[in-house]
Amino acid sequence: MNDACKCLMRLCVKDEECASEVFELNDTREYLMKSLREGAKEKDALKCRNVLYVMINALQCAREDVKTKHIVKKIVMDAHGRVGFKDLPKAVPAVRPALAKLVALSVRAKTVNLQGTCEARERCSTIVNDYRFVKDFFGALILWTREWTLEEEDEARMDVEMLLERVVDFETFPTMFRNLHENAEKNETKKDEMLREHLLSTSIDSTTANYAKVQNKMVPTSFCDTQSTLLHFLARISVKSHRYANKTVHEKNPYVLPESVLAFLLDTTREAAKACKDEKKDYAFARNVLRECLFTLRSISEIESKPNVPDTVGFLTGIGIVRLLVGMIIALDPPSGSRQSKKATGPAKADEIPKFPIDDEAFGGQNFVRENFPTVKPYNGYRVDIMATLANAAHRRPRVCEGIRKLGGVAVVLSHTRGEEGESSIDGCEEEPFFARMGVMGDEKFVRDGRHDSERNRSFSAGKDIGGGRVDEARVESGTESENWETTSGFNRENE
Repeated sequence: MNDACKCLMRLCVKDEECASEVFELNDTREYLMKSLREGAKEKDALKCRNVLYVMINALQCAREDVKTKHIVKKIVMDAHGRVGFKDLPKAVPAVRPALAKLVALSVRAKTVNLQGTCEARERCSTIVNDYRFVKDFFGALILWTREWTLEEEDEARMDVEMLLERVVDFETFPTMFRNLHENAEKNETKKDEMLREHLLSTSIDSTTANYAKVQNKMVPTSFCDTQSTLLHFLARISVKSHRYANKTVHEKNPYVLPESVLAFLLDTTREAAKACKDEKKDYAFARNVLRECLFTLRSISEIESKPNVPDTVGFLTGIGIVRLLVGMIIALDPPSGSRQSKKATGPAKADEIPKFPIDDEAFGGQNFVRENFPTVKPYNGYRVDIMATLANAAHRRPRVCEGIRKLGGVAVVLSHTRGEEGESSIDGCEEEPFFARMGVMGDEKFVRDGRHDSERNRSFSAGKDIGGGRVDEARVESGTESENWETTSGFNRENE
């Protein structure tokens, strides 16, 4: 076995034609697939590793069409037998680093050209669209990232992030996320049945509308542990410098993430928040997914916005991030610190606000806020994540400030300048550090940036007491609060 694999390894690194010819032979592929099955069944790490490195060498040298037709579709997606390639991460844990490298190479083109990119995209779609492969293979591989040893971490992290970055760029990330859940195949089958029923019972002219109706109705509302870990990698990918430096509007993906992935991120945030409100049986998983979604949005908002560079937060504003975040914060009770204002004297004194007023018409639907967002904090730091993202988004973006005003968010921002201090939290979570600072920063950004777009923002908030918060217009005008106001992108976690 070792001699045969060593010979194949040498052939695969010789040149492109030689590596391609090796995998075009049926006998070679059958031998490698049989060896992998036997290695997985016997839990023989050495046998599996030898075969995997033959494939790794071939993926670096063979032609793109050979990688697609003979390596990925024939060997990687091999579904014959009780134990196959997809079962290797669980059956033989010792080969996980090699598996991560192999799959990362399989979705990467050897040369950057149209054919190479198309072939790599096809390989990625083939892998990600298979429910069982994603659930068994990627599920085990993603959970393995939590238990990396120091020896594995550096190289394995690079391979896993490279793999997931290709998945993001090829816009198959939402599909991978959904397919990680054990009910993904069942939900897709049910969706197809509903669509078929609608098509048979309606006219052809309304087919598109019915398809959209089925799609919206069948959005999955249950979550699993693996999905939150996958979203954590999305946050890491989104803040890599090459994803926002020197971008132009003429690129296919001008933002830090593709538009479809950004839209998916907002939808998933809303779905996870709704699941936290309903407190379903997967509440703990939904809470973790919600935390990672908000962490990703906050990370994106911390990227400095520069002139003539596509603005990711600007795009998110256009698809509803302000409506989402303001709705989430309005659904909560006012912070405990704001209730101390009734004890104050002088200009700081204000009446207590038991609940934030909700303008259903501004949110575009009756009970939109009440039906979709939790009324108690799902986790400690929930308010901070929302307020920090709003504060960063308001920086140099009058459109965001105007959106906050239209949704009734001015009262919310002002009431959060006192934070949760002076008494314990009423909803079971610990007090949130740096919370008042978030409110003050959002307050000042609202006045400074909002005034450039609308005098209504200025007149509404200047010198007005709402739940214990006051805008000091003179201090904002002088700029004494922050010497670096015009050069920073806003508050980030490093300042905490």
